[in-house]
Amino acid sequence: MQRWTLFFIGLVLVSGCANLKLESNSDLELNCENVILDVHTALLEGQQGELAKVTRIVDGDTIELADERRVRLIGIDTPERGDEFYKEAGDSLAELILDKEVYLTSDITDKDKYGRILRYIFTEDMFVNAEQVKLGWAESYRYEPDIRFIDLFDCLEMEAQEKELGIWTSAQTFLSRTDIY
Repeated sequence: MQRWTLFFIGLVLVSGCANLKLESNSDLELNCENVILDVHTALLEGQQGELAKVTRIVDGDTIELADERRVRLIGIDTPERGDEFYKEAGDSLAELILDKEVYLTSDITDKDKYGRILRYIFTEDMFVNAEQVKLGWAESYRYEPDIRFIDLFDCLEMEAQEKELGIWTSAQTFLSRTDIY
């Protein structure tokens, strides 16, 4: 997959969230034009990555590859087993990438404390980590130092909340956990 393809994917993803201002908090505004620049810069830096086939969905933010490695999607968090929307988040990820070839790229940290590799995942036409947030099945999760696309994820989360998509449909919103990495 070429870097320019990924750049255009990034442009498409952020095009819907430029200058987003939530009705519920008019003081909070994200300028997604900055996100476009961040995506462009990251891709022009010559991301190293690999192609791999997804053979199993563990949950909404964890997959297994054909070589049996487990991959944790960087920058997002989805409901865990037993939580509301757990099944829907996993089903969403399955629909996006199960039995498909994906492109994996890293950030700073290679593995989490559970031995899963940490990666951003792309298909030919989508940034999967971002798509889970955009659809409302994941929330943006800031875990230093792996924050290359966090502004994009924050922006997409705010849109999903505004539209009351996925996990944001419940009166009780999904809460972050600190033990995921």
